[in-house]
Amino acid sequence: MQQPIREQREDPKHFTYTLPDGDLHQGDILRLTDELKSAVGQLHPPNGASDSKYLIVITQCCDLARRPEVKAQHIALAPVYPLTSTLERELAKEQKSLLAQKANVCRRNRKQKLTQFLMHLMNNNNPDLFYLHDEPGFGLFESCCALLRLSVAIPTGSYYQPCLDARILSLREVWRAKLGWVTGHIYSRVGTPDWAPDIVTEERFHALIEDILTGVCKWVDDEKLAHAEKNPPKDLSSSDTDALRQFIDEAKVQTKRDVILSRFVKALVTLGTEVADVEGLCATLRADTTFQQYTK
Repeated sequence: MQQPIREQREDPKHFTYTLPDGDLHQGDILRLTDELKSAVGQLHPPNGASDSKYLIVITQCCDLARRPEVKAQHIALAPVYPLTSTLERELAKEQKSLLAQKANVCRRNRKQKLTQFLMHLMNNNNPDLFYLHDEPGFGLFESCCALLRLSVAIPTGSYYQPCLDARILSLREVWRAKLGWVTGHIYSRVGTPDWAPDIVTEERFHALIEDILTGVCKWVDDEKLAHAEKNPPKDLSSSDTDALRQFIDEAKVQTKRDVILSRFVKALVTLGTEVADVEGLCATLRADTTFQQYTK
């Protein structure tokens, strides 16, 4: 039997939430209790996992008001899954090889694409997903995403009270409106504050994005991964993640600095420069901090 989250007196810390109160509202976040799980059936995200622990109400507030009867005959609920599940699905689109998948690595030049996806998602500008930041004090123990296209409907008469009993958080009014806009495909934008610069600084927001993406996979040098993919280890299928990452890190590839210097040497030799002079120039360039900075 799942234990209810104890009643809270302090307001939620995150700027999108408020304390639940009164009737059910659009944007109410519910624990997926045994009773609700039985009602909605076994939910599955697109990748086949079954790690949903929450639901979010997407029926409009006016249809859920008890005055005294509730207008809506059914309550529409969307499953809520961990943010990590969503990021893993996006990451899988960029991990083209078995090596990259098993080592859970990705080319650094694809990190910006994931960064943009995450920024778009966290500001709730994704047409299919709704981001919910973690609020551990109220029972939302990790950041999550509601998969709005997987909504289900349960009978109001039988499950209105169980939904109230399972409610742990409510969205503030402006984010309820944003959720309604996303789910209803209305042709007008609800202007909610973005994380940056409205709530935190750009630097703090980018640091948060960086922290999340660092936990998703290891971002590796493009050339090293390409070389390793062309020359994979013979024991690829039986190697563990750490061994494969070490294999990629040890791949012998020319750095940008080496490529530039080799072209530089070739040009000087073509012009007839003495070998000793060429070697001296190369040594000077290698020791130059500005050259090092721009040829990492």
